[in-house]
Amino acid sequence: KEKQVHSTEDQVAVCVEYAQDKNLKVVDILEEKMTAKQAGVRPVFLKMLEKLRKGEYDGIIAWHPDRLARNMKEAGEVIDLLDKQVIKDLQFKSFSFSNDTSGKMLLGITFVLSKEYTDKLSDDVTRGNRKSLERGSYVNKSKHGYVKDRNGRLVPDGNNFILVKKAFEM
Repeated sequence: KEKQVHSTEDQVAVCVEYAQDKNLKVVDILEEKMTAKQAGVRPVFLKMLEKLRKGEYDGIIAWHPDRLARNMKEAGEVIDLLDKQVIKDLQFKSFSFSNDTSGKMLLGITFVLSKEYTDKLSDDVTRGNRKSLERGSYVNKSKHGYVKDRNGRLVPDGNNFILVKKAFEM
């Protein structure tokens, strides 16, 4: 989480600098903390769409399309707003976009690849955690009074274990 916050701040700073270099007017900076994997759960994204529809914005600047959408519903909403010319343009610091037929196709493919990446990552982590549990390894942080041994198993942590055990007994 701390790593992501730092990354988000860096992305915002780079995008603001990018806008200045391109003489683009930044009217608002929106930072989403919710995952983009699931549709309809990102309040900041929904607020952005609402402001676009009201004409408060006519474009979006983002680090990369995968920062904008990682699910097909929200990706489709962005492309639909481009088709309706509610969104006049998208600018990305690390991705080239042109607001034409080919540009929207490539944007759609990029959204699909972003979704595939997050889905695969979720599958891989779930599979890895399941295998660790089957081997008897613990997959999260150590619990109070325990440490992980070389094999990833929890073992009592000497005096700390005794103190924690006494605390619980009290």
